[in-house]
Amino acid sequence: MEPVVRAKSGGAPTGIGL
Repeated sequence: MEPVVRAKSGGAPTGIGL
């Protein structure tokens, strides 16, 4: 889980799925 990906998702770990 990279901080960049989580930032795009709004800080959610599920941002990777998006």
